[in-house]
Amino acid sequence: MKWFERLTVTKKLLITFIILSVVFIIEGYMGLKNINQIAQHVDNIYNENLIPLNEFIKLRKDIRDHRLKVFQHIGTSSVKEMEELKKEMEQIDLGIDSHLKNEEVYKLRNKENDYFKSIISNWNTLHESYKKVLSLSDGFSKEDAFRLAMTETQKMQDAIEDNIAKLHLSKEDFAKSSYEESMKVGKQSWITTMLITAVSIIVLFGISFLITGSIKRSINSAVSSLSSTSTEIASTVEQHERTAQSQSASVSETTTTMDELSVSTRRSAEQADAVTVISKQALSTTEDGIKMANQASAGMSNLKQKVGAIGEQILKLSEQTGQIGGIANMVTDIAGQINMLALNAAVEAVRAGESGKGFSVIAQEVRKLADQGKKSAEKVNTIVADIQKATNSAVMVTEAGTKTVEDVAQIAQRAGESFGSLSGIANNVYENAQQVSLNMKQQVAAIKQVTEAMNNINTGAKETAAGISQTKIGIQRLNEAAQELKKMV
Repeated sequence: MKWFERLTVTKKLLITFIILSVVFIIEGYMGLKNINQIAQHVDNIYNENLIPLNEFIKLRKDIRDHRLKVFQHIGTSSVKEMEELKKEMEQIDLGIDSHLKNEEVYKLRNKENDYFKSIISNWNTLHESYKKVLSLSDGFSKEDAFRLAMTETQKMQDAIEDNIAKLHLSKEDFAKSSYEESMKVGKQSWITTMLITAVSIIVLFGISFLITGSIKRSINSAVSSLSSTSTEIASTVEQHERTAQSQSASVSETTTTMDELSVSTRRSAEQADAVTVISKQALSTTEDGIKMANQASAGMSNLKQKVGAIGEQILKLSEQTGQIGGIANMVTDIAGQINMLALNAAVEAVRAGESGKGFSVIAQEVRKLADQGKKSAEKVNTIVADIQKATNSAVMVTEAGTKTVEDVAQIAQRAGESFGSLSGIANNVYENAQQVSLNMKQQVAAIKQVTEAMNNINTGAKETAAGISQTKIGIQRLNEAAQELKKMV
């Protein structure tokens, strides 16, 4: 019966209903069948026995009434009364003839047909005899009529009465037999009904026992499972209650932390705004530095050009100084030659004597001038040498200055490039600072929303904790109800 155990209660009850319906249908069918048989027997008793018996009784009564009227006719001497009696006998004769002609009403079987034919034959003979009696009575031969009525007609009357009695007895026997059959069928119907009812009760009791046992086991299993589950749920609910309380405390701490974080974030946003301002100033200063570096680079380029021009002028001056030195050397050579010429002129003047004294003076003066010119040329050479040295130093300094200017120009260019990179960095810093400031503001708004959400969560956690407490109470009541149900089962 494992398949029955696996069925639901609805299906079990449905199967029980179907089985009981089948049993009651069978019981109803058998009952209707037995009732039909009983009805047939009753109908047989009524139509084939009671109605014929009633007709036989009427026939016998009419025959007796006819005989009584005959004797009344014999006994009276009044012609009028005799006529009235004859009319009454004619009406009775019509009734008797009607009874005898309507043979189907009697439902005759076997020997009953012989009895009925004998009645017809005897009645016809008796009727003829009555005519004779009435004829004698009409002729006022009352004694002869009475004698004939008491002898001849009495035998036929007795024969008719006897046949009617035999038919009556036969119909009673058939009626009794039909009654016994109907009683037998009724008894069988009662026995069948009782057996079917007993079987129905046994089946109902068995199915009820199975269903009750199955439901009991199901309820016990469900109650045990419910009790176990409710216990587990209660434990889980207690754990959830502790968790909800812990979550509520954690949410409160988180809310406080979020408030502090909100304050810190607002400060960070303010600092980010300050960084944005400073980054903007740094960007502006860097742009000014780029401009100044570009100006310095341009100035160094101009200075390089000017220093180059100075170097060229110094080179030209050095060349001219060299030329002056050459001229001074030439003057020194000329002064030496003049001095030699003056010396030769003085020698020649001495040789000339008095005529040569003036020429000696001129030669001496020329010699002095030549010495002075030589000295001046030597001084010029010294000065030119000094100028040459200074010029060489100036050229070297100029070259060093040119190199320095080139270095400074490169440094200025690199400074400009550095300021350009710094400008890009400062611009990125400015943009990032703006983005950080915007993010901080958004973060402040988000933290505010999170704080509100955490407050809502905190409220919800408290409500959840309260709901879990109510659920815990409900589970305890459910567990108690399950235990009560288990005790009831």
